[in-house]
Amino acid sequence: MVPAPVADNLTDALRNPGYRFLQVPRNEGAALLKYARAQDLGAAITPEFFVDFEGTTYCCQGFAQALVYAVKGQWGDVKHLDW
Repeated sequence: MVPAPVADNLTDALRNPGYRFLQVPRNEGAALLKYARAQDLGAAITPEFFVDFEGTTYCCQGFAQALVYAVKGQWGDVKHLDW
């Protein structure tokens, strides 16, 4: 697997690894999936993955309409950004 390019901003740090994934395992109880469904962001297109950026670990998952993420362990504060 080719490593993701080094990112100099959070948006790219979250997006870059997401493009590398093709198969998506399901976790029906996951906060990211629940958020994506509530926001109508479409189907999951990546599995969950983790990104470390400036000392913070983010849990991320790509969906058809956006990249959904939260600080690891802060499942009540899920957010998304456009691909």
